[in-house]
Amino acid sequence: MTSADLNGDGYSDVIASIRGQLDTLMVAAYIYNGSAVVLQRIFF
Repeated sequence: MTSADLNGDGYSDVIASIRGQLDTLMVAAYIYNGSAVVLQRIFF
């Protein structure tokens, strides 16, 4: 049994893809913030 079987409407797939995109954005923001801190330490 998967959550898709329980829901039967495919929403679980949409939620899973959205969560995947959010995880990617979080990682990108983390890398961006980390590189910004490094650049600040280099230039300032």
